[in-house]
Amino acid sequence: MNKRIVWLICFLFIGSLTTFAQGGQRRTVEERVKMTMDTLKVNLKLEDAQVKPTETIFTDYYKEMDALREGGTRPDRTVMEAKMNDRDEKLKKVLNADQFTQYKAWEKARMERMRAARGQ
Repeated sequence: MNKRIVWLICFLFIGSLTTFAQGGQRRTVEERVKMTMDTLKVNLKLEDAQVKPTETIFTDYYKEMDALREGGTRPDRTVMEAKMNDRDEKLKKVLNADQFTQYKAWEKARMERMRAARGQ
């Protein structure tokens, strides 16, 4: 009887750890913007005049995406893609052609890493 209780406690503990690890809290908009901007400033070598508009674009984008996810349902893919395309059109006006190409390569690599992490 005692062994069963010990095993039950072990399984519950392990289950709670894996649930907590997988379901971590989503970062705030501000945290996501800061992480994105820290990366883009270095990788794209943003000029001072490009930082604020780029930050505003990502802040608006992350807020819109959060609004789509309210209620716990997954938003329609076409709506998400439209938001991404709108963000990219705005970025094209702020970044030069080389920077935008580098941004798209960075975004593609980031998406591949996310897909690989989900597959594990």
